[in-house]
Amino acid sequence: MRSEKVNRRIRPALIAVAGLVLAYGYSRANEGPRAAAAATRPASRPTTTPPAAPFKVRLPGSTAMREMLPVPAGVLDVRRPDGRVEHKPIKAFYLARTELTWDQWDPWYLFSDVPEAQRRRFPVADAESRPSRQYSPMDHGFGHNGFPVMNQHFNAAQMYCRWLSAKSGRKFRLPTEEEWEYVARAGAPTRQWTADELKRIAWFDKNADERTHEVAQLKPNAWGFYDLLGNVGEWVMTTDGTPVVAGGAFTDPAEKVQVTARAKFDKSWDKSDDMDPPSRWWLYDAPFAGVRVVCDP
Repeated sequence: MRSEKVNRRIRPALIAVAGLVLAYGYSRANEGPRAAAAATRPASRPTTTPPAAPFKVRLPGSTAMREMLPVPAGVLDVRRPDGRVEHKPIKAFYLARTELTWDQWDPWYLFSDVPEAQRRRFPVADAESRPSRQYSPMDHGFGHNGFPVMNQHFNAAQMYCRWLSAKSGRKFRLPTEEEWEYVARAGAPTRQWTADELKRIAWFDKNADERTHEVAQLKPNAWGFYDLLGNVGEWVMTTDGTPVVAGGAFTDPAEKVQVTARAKFDKSWDKSDDMDPPSRWWLYDAPFAGVRVVCDP
């Protein structure tokens, strides 16, 4: 009799435990496909805190400042043509909050970082480290201070970084393609932005009115960077050493203003250049070619 009473008290508890076990098993069985799908979706995932606080660089011979934001180390998931997903480790670095603007570029171009008597009187070997002087406005009249540089040759972008490194004592360079895409995704899987969505974050053919716009006027991405898509494209270096322009520009339709958008140099980018050899500083027919810089920690 006593045993029967104990069993009556224990039986409901056993039934409840069995129900929980069955529910857990059902949940785990259905979790597998979802977890597998999530694991194969290309994304960027930070794995550490950022390297340090943001910092600014005052450009010599100017009041312009270059603001750099920290980017944490992490992993970039890259889907290959055969469907495989590679997990690319990304080291911590700093990236410019905005695209390079004319007022940040002028001190280098105009030699305003050196005494006035020496400006553009350098020996040839030194003069070759800065762009040739232009007699028509390279900003196309769109705007100067606060507007992104345009028509930039890859060599000019690299040489600017070299100059900024020498003047600041820090290592500046162009981003790799993987670094740029890691920040452009900002911790999210790759996605295709619609035209309506892009209007909030990027200048492209539907909202730019055929011109560039002052930087940081639209919404930043989740990590605080402006204009990674649209306005002007940005030079990056691929893993095989090929420079490409990433992110699309004000001249492009929505389908070409995406995290995955890339453009390789084409002869049409400087077809109106009548110099022989062609300029290593300007791409006269590529108003979409701009610059954003990286600084190593």
